[in-house]
Amino acid sequence: MREYVLAWEAARAYGLDLKTKGLPVPASVTLGELIKLGLVDEMDVSGLYGMDAEISLATKEVGPMEKIMRVRLPDGDEIAAMGDGSVRQRNP
Repeated sequence: MREYVLAWEAARAYGLDLKTKGLPVPASVTLGELIKLGLVDEMDVSGLYGMDAEISLATKEVGPMEKIMRVRLPDGDEIAAMGDGSVRQRNP
């Protein structure tokens, strides 16, 4: 769970930095991009290694059924952290 929190915090910092600089904020950012930018250390999120993780950068209030983070597992399953704090798993 710690990996998810670190990834989410790095994404928030990234979005705030873009906004502060007057740059457009994309809808989401990948964990790989956050690592590449040095906003989170690969070792700190090693539990997500090999997975396709994407974090929402939505600036509006997030509804309870909206995904704030999506992680695609190597087997194709998807885990999503939702706006209401729940976690959902979906099989392909």
